[in-house]
Amino acid sequence: MEIAQSAVVRAVARDPFCRRNIAADGRFHETAVSLLALPTLAHAHEWGSFDRAIVQANALLEETGFVETDVAWAAGVAGDLAVAAGERARAVQAYQLARRQYRALGRREEAERMKAKRDA
Repeated sequence: MEIAQSAVVRAVARDPFCRRNIAADGRFHETAVSLLALPTLAHAHEWGSFDRAIVQANALLEETGFVETDVAWAAGVAGDLAVAAGERARAVQAYQLARRQYRALGRREEAERMKAKRDA
């Protein structure tokens, strides 16, 4: 994971939009990696890590107001994988995160799709 983290962190750090949204203490990098890892954690059934990652991500997203299509996508995929694994409560958390991101992006159709999945 460290090699993948480093590659993601470097890619995020090069993006001008992301640079403007990096928390002063560097927590953005850690949270970005956690968010993008959610589908992998769900697929691997690493639920303890999944729980920590989603709590951490929600806290920073709430604090910073950061919105990004990739965040919404990763959370939606993680929700689908959690449902497939029989982890409905975790799926609901992921779908809620995805829905908030899509709504903030003005992507109403995707937000409604996440709501429907959450409520299914």
